[in-house]
Amino acid sequence: MTDLGTRLLTLWRDLDIPFALPATESQLCHFENHYHLTSLPPEFRSYLRVVNGMQNTKEWNCDDELVTFWNLPIRPEEFSSDFSFICPAYRAWKQCREEEGQRLFVFADWCINGFALAINLDQESNEYGSVSRLMDNKPERISPSFECFLNVYLENRGNAIFADSPEAEQETPPNR
Repeated sequence: MTDLGTRLLTLWRDLDIPFALPATESQLCHFENHYHLTSLPPEFRSYLRVVNGMQNTKEWNCDDELVTFWNLPIRPEEFSSDFSFICPAYRAWKQCREEEGQRLFVFADWCINGFALAINLDQESNEYGSVSRLMDNKPERISPSFECFLNVYLENRGNAIFADSPEAEQETPPNR
């Protein structure tokens, strides 16, 4: 995952996107405790330790496909912020049903919340670690894992977020 994180940082540097400071282990533990999570998927935890989303600034930061990656909340007031910080889906997705709101956590959005991207953080779920697009009334699973999602994002950002069924292309992530 470190290689993926490095590639992501390189892409964002090339696009002149400011990124957040890497999360510390203490910050990750605080996030897990705050939301009563047993543990984060290893590749998502590694991503946060290397990248931790785009930096929150007065200007809107996004990539060339209008995707903004949110960072980990650190200060107490950030845990109640509606946008910009990784949070349960019920806070960032107005169509959210309670079931999804407890297991899906938004980590990115497209075009100032045109739709959101979320990771399943429920260890009891057989979709633990998968990535879904939150749009309309039902989440659409678009990747079996965060690592597969990032692989596709780094190869073709538009395909990673807009394709009808990008999972088919993610079955065998490219070796780098």
